[in-house]
Amino acid sequence: MRSLWKSLAAFLAVATLAAACGGAGSGQPAATGSAAANPCGIPVTGKCADEAQSLSGAGATFPAVIYTKWIDEYNKLTGVQVNFQAIGSGGGIKGITDKTVDFGATDNAMTDQQLTDAKSPMLHLPAVMGGIVATYNVAGVTSLKLTADTLSGIFLGDIKKWNDPRLAT
Repeated sequence: MRSLWKSLAAFLAVATLAAACGGAGSGQPAATGSAAANPCGIPVTGKCADEAQSLSGAGATFPAVIYTKWIDEYNKLTGVQVNFQAIGSGGGIKGITDKTVDFGATDNAMTDQQLTDAKSPMLHLPAVMGGIVATYNVAGVTSLKLTADTLSGIFLGDIKKWNDPRLAT
């Protein structure tokens, strides 16, 4: 659990620093060299006058529950207000591309075209990982042969009916 909080703190600290160095509100490129130095460093507790005191984000709904918990804990540690709107991955990509938010969340990395369309460079930071679990509850079906081939066939749309011979045992 402690490593989870460390990961959260690192993720939000990077987002805070990114916003403080030219996030959505500034419209200016981030400073480089000594001008980019943050005299406060990454805060462990309390506020730093040279850092953003609020962040806005939007995007994927899948991680919203854990983001809400992380945001609450980060606020308790730093006083930084983070507003995350779970509007879907497409909304997160649009928000960060249009620079209307400080960070966007998406279930997949942005495509090359989306990166080209962005108004500034993007940095992808994996924050949450999830798995897909195949389950079923079909009346009369008591057994399925779910091999790697049949599962990929289902997800690719090659297997469309429960009575497909590839699923019969």
